[in-house]
Amino acid sequence: MKNLLQLLILLFFIQHHLFGQNQGVALTGQPLTNMYLYNPAYAGAENFTNLQAGYRKYWTGIQNSPNSFFLSGHSAYVQQQPVELEKEEFSLSNEELAGNALPVRSRSATKYIRNRKAVVDSASRAQAKNEREFNNKVKMQKYKFARRPFHGFGFVINNEQTGFTARTGFYASYARHIYVDKNTRLSLGVSGGLFQTRIDANYSDIYFRDANDPAITGISNIIRPDLNVGLLLYNKNYFAGLSAYSLLPTSSELVKYPGDPSPNLPPVILGQTGYKFEINDASSFIPFITARYSTGFPLYADLGARVNYNMFWIGAVYRSVGAASAMAGFAINKMFDLSYSYDYTFSAVNGRSANGHEIILGYRLPRKGGNNNSRFFDNEPK
Repeated sequence: MKNLLQLLILLFFIQHHLFGQNQGVALTGQPLTNMYLYNPAYAGAENFTNLQAGYRKYWTGIQNSPNSFFLSGHSAYVQQQPVELEKEEFSLSNEELAGNALPVRSRSATKYIRNRKAVVDSASRAQAKNEREFNNKVKMQKYKFARRPFHGFGFVINNEQTGFTARTGFYASYARHIYVDKNTRLSLGVSGGLFQTRIDANYSDIYFRDANDPAITGISNIIRPDLNVGLLLYNKNYFAGLSAYSLLPTSSELVKYPGDPSPNLPPVILGQTGYKFEINDASSFIPFITARYSTGFPLYADLGARVNYNMFWIGAVYRSVGAASAMAGFAINKMFDLSYSYDYTFSAVNGRSANGHEIILGYRLPRKGGNNNSRFFDNEPK
């Protein structure tokens, strides 16, 4: 019983580790739909508050196959500061006009009118110059303020179920965004939280010969802390990010036997990059790459592309684990969007199809001065 249970638990952890679901990495089959799941530094990078909920089912042809759910949200706090500049007004009173023009009795009426017109024109030019200087000062102050560092905040709640094993996590994140040049930002993010690992000893499809076996008693609720960090460089056309998940030691065993070693799972390193090619005002093409690595496991990479057209998009991803995904999405209205992906595995598992499905519902709440129509990085301050 001990060896069987350890084998099942090990397979559970390996499945989560290989596919990025373990150790707080609640990845999605639609990378560009929710980049925040890949990197805590992404919190606040968009010009709107982004809330999303997603459900993913793996290996639909296999009974009790894994499934996962996530709920995430992130936004930015940008300090608002009104522009307070005193504007000098130029005006000419009748006395000023009279003082700059000689009386009619000492000069001809023509000279008087000419002098008066010259004074008015001079004041108009001074007023126009003052307007330009004032507007330039306002623009410069707004420019400097718009490029001040700002803060991003977010959260993730995720749950993964594989047969009689389950894992639930809650994470909160913070990110600091700074400008490195006129249009490019650098963000450093950190997230921390707790995850719970459970075994359902009463699971209907598993039978324990000895219900008092120490391998299955007292392990229904194990809670551990977790810590993740990320770095993100981006502007409105490209992004490049690097993140590390599970920096705190995490044991790969749910069951601790006296005298047995308890090896820790290594951190998961994630990398993401992509570039947006503008086709025209209504469409764009975005190739992207995501990769993940953990000591003791091979390097896994996803190569994909996405085409945006107005409020619709389609895309595809090839995964080095021997799988591919086709995906599509659209904006229901200005605030809600919906997307779907179909996972296809090239090799069958136990002679059965091992395909999967994922659906994500998103809600966008525009921030003050933000761009509600941007589904990719929009770096220009508004």
